[in-house]
This record gives sequence, C-alpha cells and structure tokens, in this order.
Amino acid sequence: MLRRLVRPSLAIRCADASRAVVLAAAVLAAVPAVAADAKPPADPSKPATTVRVGGSPADAEFRDATQKAQAHYREAKAACKSRPSAERSACVREAKAELKSAQAAAKAAHDAANKH
Repeated sequence: MLRRLVRPSLAIRCADASRAVVLAAAVLAAVPAVAADAKPPADPSKPATTVRVGGSPADAEFRDATQKAQAHYREAKAACKSRPSAERSACVREAKAELKSAQAAAKAAHDAANKH
C-alpha cells in the first residue's frame, strides 16, 4: 500500500511523456519558420554584425573605431597575401601591431570618456 502512494501511476507517467513529445514537436516545427527569415550578409567577406541601438556616444565611437580598425586589418592582411613569402610574415605582423595599437587607442579614449 505504501509503495503505491509513493510511486506515480503508469497513467501519470504516460501523460508526462506525451506532453514532452508534443512540446518537443512544437519547438522543432517553429525552428524552420524562424530560420527562413534569416538572410546571408550582403558582403560574404565581412562578418554579419548586429546593429546596436542606444548606448552612450562614447560607446558608439568605440564601436566605430574598433570596426574601422578591424576593416583596415582585413584589408592589410589581404594585401600581405600578394607579397613574396619572405615579406609576408613581417607584413602580417606589422598589420597586427597596427590593429592592436588602434584597439588600445580606442579603448583608452573610451575609458577616458567614461571616467568623466
């Protein structure tokens, strides 16, 4: 008798399982509808970015400076690929150093703007 009170009945377990199956089917049916709205980026060479709304002007300037630095790095790296093998690694190192310094300058300006 005590065992029967503690253990759920078979009907309750079957009802829980059927609810889980129905919920999973509903979720799986909704996923293709959401994915159908997604579009590939206009320029496949650039990563897809989400437009940010709001934030302080300092945040917007920081994002803009960072994105421009990344774009400049991608262009410089592509230009380095056309150079001879001996010069290529030095060119990529120089482009990476420029990227790091641009990012550091953008961060310093952002931090300075947020201190006041």
